[in-house]
Amino acid sequence: MSIHLNLRQPSEVAAFFDSVMDFLPERDRAPYLALLAELQAGRHVDMTRLVEAAKNLGAATWPARRALKHFLDTVGASLEWDELIGLTEPSLTRDINKLQRAMPNKSLDQALASADAGLLINLKEDAELDIIRDQVRRKIWKEHQDKLEPMVQEAWPELEALRKRLKTLREEAMAAPPIIQDALLSKLDHFEDKIYFGGEHVPLEILDQEITYDVGDREIVPNEEPMG
Repeated sequence: MSIHLNLRQPSEVAAFFDSVMDFLPERDRAPYLALLAELQAGRHVDMTRLVEAAKNLGAATWPARRALKHFLDTVGASLEWDELIGLTEPSLTRDINKLQRAMPNKSLDQALASADAGLLINLKEDAELDIIRDQVRRKIWKEHQDKLEPMVQEAWPELEALRKRLKTLREEAMAAPPIIQDALLSKLDHFEDKIYFGGEHVPLEILDQEITYDVGDREIVPNEEPMG
Protein backbone atom coordinates (compact mmCIF):
# COMPACT_ATOMS: atom_id res chain seq x y z
CA MET A 1 0.00 0.00 0.00
CA SER A 2 1.25 3.41 -0.91
CA ILE A 3 1.93 5.76 1.97
CA HIS A 4 -0.33 8.38 0.41
CA LEU A 5 -4.07 7.75 0.41
CA ASN A 6 -6.38 10.11 -1.44
CA LEU A 7 -9.43 10.18 0.83
CA ARG A 8 -11.42 11.90 -1.90
CA GLN A 9 -11.13 8.84 -4.13
CA PRO A 10 -13.59 6.17 -2.94
CA SER A 11 -11.81 3.49 -4.97
CA GLU A 12 -8.53 4.18 -3.14
CA VAL A 13 -10.23 4.13 0.24
CA ALA A 14 -11.99 0.87 -0.65
CA ALA A 15 -8.65 -0.66 -1.67
CA PHE A 16 -7.14 0.42 1.64
CA PHE A 17 -10.03 -1.08 3.61
CA ASP A 18 -9.63 -4.35 1.74
CA SER A 19 -5.85 -4.44 2.18
CA VAL A 20 -5.90 -4.12 5.98
CA MET A 21 -9.14 -5.89 6.93
CA ASP A 22 -7.36 -9.17 7.72
CA PHE A 23 -5.39 -7.37 10.44
CA LEU A 24 -8.58 -6.47 12.29
CA PRO A 25 -10.22 -8.98 14.69
CA GLU A 26 -13.34 -10.48 13.10
CA ARG A 27 -15.54 -9.16 15.91
CA ASP A 28 -14.66 -5.58 14.93
CA ARG A 29 -15.06 -5.82 11.16
CA ALA A 30 -18.81 -5.40 10.65
CA PRO A 31 -19.04 -1.57 10.40
CA TYR A 32 -16.00 -1.37 8.14
CA LEU A 33 -17.25 -4.16 5.89
CA ALA A 34 -20.60 -2.38 5.62
CA LEU A 35 -18.86 0.84 4.62
CA LEU A 36 -16.64 -1.05 2.18
CA ALA A 37 -19.76 -2.52 0.55
CA GLU A 38 -21.18 0.99 0.14
CA LEU A 39 -17.98 2.19 -1.51
CA GLN A 40 -17.79 -0.81 -3.82
CA ALA A 41 -21.42 -0.30 -4.81
CA GLY A 42 -20.66 3.28 -5.79
CA ARG A 43 -22.93 4.82 -3.15
CA HIS A 44 -22.20 8.31 -1.86
CA VAL A 45 -20.50 8.32 1.54
CA ASP A 46 -20.23 11.48 3.62
CA MET A 47 -16.60 12.67 3.53
CA THR A 48 -16.38 13.32 7.28
CA ARG A 49 -17.65 9.82 7.99
CA LEU A 50 -15.27 8.31 5.44
CA VAL A 51 -12.17 10.11 6.77
CA GLU A 52 -13.00 9.20 10.36
CA ALA A 53 -13.59 5.54 9.47
CA ALA A 54 -10.40 5.29 7.41
CA LYS A 55 -8.28 6.76 10.19
CA ASN A 56 -9.94 4.55 12.80
CA LEU A 57 -9.35 1.44 10.70
CA GLY A 58 -5.75 2.49 10.05
CA ALA A 59 -5.18 2.95 13.77
CA ALA A 60 -6.97 -0.27 14.77
CA THR A 61 -4.79 -2.32 12.42
CA TRP A 62 -1.54 -0.41 13.01
CA PRO A 63 -0.19 -2.64 15.81
CA ALA A 64 -0.67 -5.80 13.74
CA ARG A 65 0.88 -4.26 10.64
CA ARG A 66 3.74 -2.90 12.74
CA ALA A 67 4.35 -6.34 14.26
CA LEU A 68 4.31 -8.03 10.86
CA LYS A 69 6.78 -5.54 9.43
CA HIS A 70 9.15 -6.08 12.36
CA PHE A 71 8.84 -9.84 11.89
CA LEU A 72 9.54 -9.66 8.15
CA ASP A 73 12.46 -7.28 8.67
CA THR A 74 14.08 -9.70 11.13
CA VAL A 75 13.57 -13.41 11.82
CA GLY A 76 10.85 -13.85 9.19
CA ALA A 77 12.67 -12.12 6.34
CA SER A 78 13.15 -15.28 4.28
CA LEU A 79 9.42 -16.06 4.36
CA GLU A 80 8.45 -13.14 2.18
CA TRP A 81 11.18 -13.88 -0.37
CA ASP A 82 10.14 -17.55 -0.53
CA GLU A 83 6.41 -16.79 -0.85
CA LEU A 84 6.98 -14.46 -3.80
CA ILE A 85 8.63 -17.11 -5.91
CA GLY A 86 6.11 -18.53 -8.35
CA LEU A 87 3.57 -15.75 -7.85
CA THR A 88 5.24 -13.13 -10.04
CA GLU A 89 5.80 -13.04 -13.79
CA PRO A 90 8.94 -14.96 -14.88
CA SER A 91 10.93 -11.80 -15.65
CA LEU A 92 10.13 -10.29 -12.25
CA THR A 93 10.91 -13.59 -10.53
CA ARG A 94 14.35 -13.53 -12.15
CA ASP A 95 14.91 -9.96 -10.97
CA ILE A 96 13.79 -10.81 -7.44
CA ASN A 97 16.22 -13.73 -7.37
CA LYS A 98 19.03 -11.46 -8.57
CA LEU A 99 18.16 -8.91 -5.90
CA GLN A 100 18.13 -11.56 -3.18
CA ARG A 101 21.53 -12.87 -4.28
CA ALA A 102 22.90 -9.33 -4.33
CA MET A 103 21.63 -8.63 -0.82
CA PRO A 104 21.76 -11.84 1.23
CA ASN A 105 20.39 -11.73 4.78
CA LYS A 106 18.33 -8.63 4.00
CA SER A 107 14.57 -8.33 4.19
CA LEU A 108 12.64 -7.52 1.02
CA ASP A 109 11.90 -4.02 2.31
CA GLN A 110 15.58 -3.40 2.96
CA ALA A 111 16.55 -4.76 -0.45
CA LEU A 112 13.95 -2.69 -2.28
CA ALA A 113 15.29 0.44 -0.59
CA SER A 114 18.75 -0.20 -2.06
CA ALA A 115 20.29 1.21 -5.23
CA ASP A 116 20.41 -2.32 -6.67
CA ALA A 117 16.60 -2.50 -6.66
CA GLY A 118 16.35 0.61 -8.82
CA LEU A 119 18.58 -1.01 -11.41
CA LEU A 120 16.83 -4.38 -11.43
CA ILE A 121 13.12 -3.63 -11.03
CA ASN A 122 11.30 -1.22 -13.35
CA LEU A 123 8.15 0.77 -12.60
CA LYS A 124 5.80 -1.78 -14.16
CA GLU A 125 7.36 -4.60 -12.16
CA ASP A 126 7.27 -2.47 -9.03
CA ALA A 127 3.51 -2.00 -9.41
CA GLU A 128 3.05 -5.77 -9.88
CA LEU A 129 5.24 -6.48 -6.87
CA ASP A 130 3.25 -4.07 -4.69
CA ILE A 131 0.02 -5.95 -5.41
CA ILE A 132 1.51 -9.40 -4.88
CA ARG A 133 3.31 -8.39 -1.70
CA ASP A 134 -0.02 -7.30 -0.25
CA GLN A 135 -1.38 -10.82 -0.84
CA VAL A 136 1.77 -12.46 0.49
CA ARG A 137 1.86 -10.42 3.67
CA ARG A 138 -1.76 -11.17 4.47
CA LYS A 139 -1.05 -14.88 3.95
CA ILE A 140 1.98 -14.75 6.27
CA TRP A 141 -0.05 -12.84 8.86
CA LYS A 142 -2.79 -15.48 8.87
CA GLU A 143 -0.29 -18.31 9.19
CA HIS A 144 1.84 -16.69 11.92
CA GLN A 145 -0.68 -14.53 13.77
CA ASP A 146 -0.38 -16.44 17.06
CA LYS A 147 3.41 -16.12 16.99
CA LEU A 148 3.16 -12.39 16.32
CA GLU A 149 0.61 -11.63 19.03
CA PRO A 150 3.22 -10.61 21.67
CA MET A 151 4.67 -8.08 19.21
CA VAL A 152 1.18 -6.77 18.49
CA GLN A 153 0.61 -6.16 22.20
CA GLU A 154 3.95 -4.37 22.45
CA ALA A 155 2.95 -2.06 19.59
CA TRP A 156 -0.28 -0.82 21.21
CA PRO A 157 1.45 1.59 23.64
CA GLU A 158 3.42 3.02 20.69
CA LEU A 159 0.16 3.65 18.84
CA GLU A 160 -1.52 5.27 21.85
CA ALA A 161 1.45 7.61 22.32
CA LEU A 162 1.31 8.60 18.65
CA ARG A 163 -2.45 9.20 18.71
CA LYS A 164 -2.22 11.28 21.87
CA ARG A 165 0.58 13.43 20.46
CA LEU A 166 -1.20 13.90 17.11
CA LYS A 167 -4.36 14.99 18.95
CA THR A 168 -2.41 17.52 21.02
CA LEU A 169 -0.57 18.87 17.99
CA ARG A 170 -3.83 19.24 16.06
CA GLU A 171 -5.37 21.19 18.94
CA GLU A 172 -2.32 23.47 18.98
CA ALA A 173 -2.51 23.91 15.22
CA MET A 174 -6.18 24.87 15.41
CA ALA A 175 -5.25 27.57 17.95
CA ALA A 176 -2.39 28.90 15.79
CA PRO A 177 -2.58 32.22 13.89
CA PRO A 178 -4.59 31.85 10.66
CA ILE A 179 -1.55 32.72 8.55
CA ILE A 180 0.16 29.44 9.47
CA GLN A 181 -2.78 27.24 10.43
CA ASP A 182 -3.31 25.64 7.01
CA ALA A 183 0.36 24.73 6.68
CA LEU A 184 0.40 23.16 10.14
CA LEU A 185 -2.73 21.15 9.45
CA SER A 186 -1.26 19.98 6.14
CA LYS A 187 1.80 18.73 8.00
CA LEU A 188 -0.39 16.82 10.43
CA ASP A 189 -2.37 15.32 7.56
CA HIS A 190 0.92 14.22 6.02
CA PHE A 191 2.08 12.45 9.17
CA GLU A 192 -1.31 10.87 9.83
CA ASP A 193 -1.20 9.58 6.25
CA LYS A 194 2.18 7.94 6.88
CA ILE A 195 1.13 6.46 10.23
CA TYR A 196 -2.47 5.37 9.77
CA PHE A 197 -2.41 4.46 6.09
CA GLY A 198 1.25 3.72 5.45
CA GLY A 199 1.60 1.81 8.72
CA GLU A 200 4.81 3.69 9.54
CA HIS A 201 6.21 4.50 12.95
CA VAL A 202 7.23 8.14 13.38
CA PRO A 203 9.22 8.95 16.55
CA LEU A 204 7.48 11.45 18.81
CA GLU A 205 10.48 13.78 18.72
CA ILE A 206 10.20 13.94 14.92
CA LEU A 207 6.54 14.88 15.19
CA ASP A 208 7.35 17.59 17.71
CA GLN A 209 10.21 18.94 15.61
CA GLU A 210 8.26 19.00 12.36
CA ILE A 211 5.08 20.54 13.76
CA THR A 212 6.81 23.10 15.97
CA TYR A 213 6.13 26.66 14.92
CA ASP A 214 7.34 30.08 16.05
CA VAL A 215 4.32 32.23 16.69
CA GLY A 216 6.46 35.33 17.07
CA ASP A 217 8.08 34.95 13.65
CA ARG A 218 4.97 33.31 12.19
CA GLU A 219 7.12 30.71 10.53
CA ILE A 220 7.05 26.94 10.45
CA VAL A 221 10.03 24.65 10.27
CA PRO A 222 10.84 22.98 6.91
CA ASN A 223 9.28 19.60 6.36
CA GLU A 224 8.55 17.01 3.72
CA GLU A 225 6.00 17.73 1.03
CA PRO A 226 2.52 17.96 2.65
CA MET A 227 -0.21 15.54 1.76
CA GLY A 228 -2.02 16.49 -1.43
